[in-house]
Amino acid sequence: MLTTQSDTARHTAETALLQLATQGNKEAVHTVILYLSSANPYLHSIMLETLHECREALVWQNMLHCLGEHCWKSFVPDLRLNDPGAVQRLEESIIQAFSQDVHPTENELKSNVLQKGMNDPLPHIRQAAAYLLGRRGDVSTLPILAETINQGELNWQLRAIEALTQINDPLCGPLLIQILSMEGGELHQEAGRALRKLAETIKPALNEALHHSDEHIRWHAACVLVETGDVRGVEIVTQGLFDAHAAIRRASAEALANLGERCVPMLLQALCRPDLSQPTLQAFGHTFHSMQSHLVQERMRPLLKALQDPTNSSVIPTIAQHLKTEWMQNSP
Repeated sequence: MLTTQSDTARHTAETALLQLATQGNKEAVHTVILYLSSANPYLHSIMLETLHECREALVWQNMLHCLGEHCWKSFVPDLRLNDPGAVQRLEESIIQAFSQDVHPTENELKSNVLQKGMNDPLPHIRQAAAYLLGRRGDVSTLPILAETINQGELNWQLRAIEALTQINDPLCGPLLIQILSMEGGELHQEAGRALRKLAETIKPALNEALHHSDEHIRWHAACVLVETGDVRGVEIVTQGLFDAHAAIRRASAEALANLGERCVPMLLQALCRPDLSQPTLQAFGHTFHSMQSHLVQERMRPLLKALQDPTNSSVIPTIAQHLKTEWMQNSP
């Protein structure tokens, strides 16, 4: 797109504004922050464009401190009060500016600023630098990301998990699995999503986690492996159908159903146990009913019919044993 004279003038004005802000001009800093936090897409984009053209390391250092220490509060103390979404837009603008390169020279400049930031004595600056550099795929951030996961506040812990998914390295696996042993439902959910996203990359860590002393971690690792089509976790996930928690039974059923025919013998073997509870039988029923295989639906018809009637629970082990023998003799 052609740049008009007025566009050029605007970029010149914004560049001058950044220079004044770098020199400590409070009014200029105030204006820059308002632009980056603005709900007006034009004001937001024009400042981002100017930042991408900026080669002043101090500007990028100030933005890193703005994200890590919220130093904008001394310049725009009522930012959150004026617009509840402003702080989020400001932080997202800084993250976007650091994460995306428009010009070839940006990479070296921003990487140098962030590498120095990881050695900052202030923990929030180290964590912000590691997060931003991790989003750029730098594996050297892992020690600081580990520090963040172990000692950081929840918002930085969640950002550390996000950075691990961008790094996408086998070394990220142990850190994500470690999170499963920590308290916090939101952390577990994000770690679970990351494990699934990186499943192929971090398979060595998942395989090792199958033997973890924590049953919860074993189950999570097994579910991820099963969802990738790996049958090594089937036995552990099948045990999840017996769990006292409905959410675990449901998640186990869905993971096994997605695997399909390959887990049928293990499921039938598990159903040969006596004294199966109704919640467990319902979980097995959900697993078989959810399988897309026509072969499974056809051959498991007697079992599916029995699972629908609670009064048939005593005969289900016998039916399962018969179907298992038949399945093994006529396996596809």
